[in-house]
Amino acid sequence: VVNQTYQNIEIIIVDDGSKDNTPQICDELASKYNNIKVIHQENKGLAQTRSVGFNASCGEYIAFVDSDDYIDLTAYEKVIKVLEDNDCDIVQFGYYRVDADGNIIDERRWPRLELNNSHDVFKYFAEADDIVWYTWDKIYRRELFFNIEWPSTTRAEDYFRTPQLFAKAEKFIATPYILYYYVQHTDSTNRNAYANKSKLEDLIKAYSFIVEFTQQKFPEFLPEILWRKLNRIIAPFTNYRIIGLDDYHEILDGLHEKICSTDARLKYELKRRDLKRVRLKSYNFKKRIKAYICVNFPKLVMLELKIRFVFYKLNLKFKNLSRTRD
Repeated sequence: VVNQTYQNIEIIIVDDGSKDNTPQICDELASKYNNIKVIHQENKGLAQTRSVGFNASCGEYIAFVDSDDYIDLTAYEKVIKVLEDNDCDIVQFGYYRVDADGNIIDERRWPRLELNNSHDVFKYFAEADDIVWYTWDKIYRRELFFNIEWPSTTRAEDYFRTPQLFAKAEKFIATPYILYYYVQHTDSTNRNAYANKSKLEDLIKAYSFIVEFTQQKFPEFLPEILWRKLNRIIAPFTNYRIIGLDDYHEILDGLHEKICSTDARLKYELKRRDLKRVRLKSYNFKKRIKAYICVNFPKLVMLELKIRFVFYKLNLKFKNLSRTRD
């Protein structure tokens, strides 16, 4: 970041309770560069860390770089030029997924797209796949962050913030530039997202917030948002093997109740708009079938998961018996 070709930037580093030598490195950087400000705090999680960083900033535009990731040296020069030349609120750019050694795993390049009103911008958010929700692959006009709700959860914080930003943006541009390097670690926050009950509950809260927010601001896009919610909050529970059995049962029962309560609303919207296929043009046949079942037969999906859970418990029991005999 300090080596960017665009030099008129303010860099806020938030040390979120690091236990290694990160605080010393941050302070050394701040003493070397007069445009760096360092904030040390006890560990508060990503959502509160972003909030603290934003509140300490003064710039006209806001961008985020997560702790282990890095960016192209020309990143801000290119995207700020697009933002200023077109007087827009959000500019999105592509990214590489890389391993810890810097090897490229894959890439995401966005086709050029320009949207000129908040209705179309939020429509793009509602219909695009989930990676549009990332915070770090965009640059934002600062005013968008005023009077938005910052989440208190430790997980899925961008799911709270991104829909609010898209709902306020009057002009949005996606560029074909690939400028961000998203580093994949086996022990990362995302990969361990479903490893405990509290993080799973945060996910459910996040999707519930999106549904309620969409219903208030752009109810015409509720079907797209609801199908995503149903599909996405069901999917993690196929990973129940890494959750304690008691926690799994408790969360599953709560999830079942939540899905059943939203199912009637979704069917009404789909029928009213004649959207039985739920606009899934970018998905293959298998995913279309899965989405259709999630939307129209959520109880069947939950039954399937419960059957899997029974077989898992039986398998676990037999393994324990086998070990005892050995």
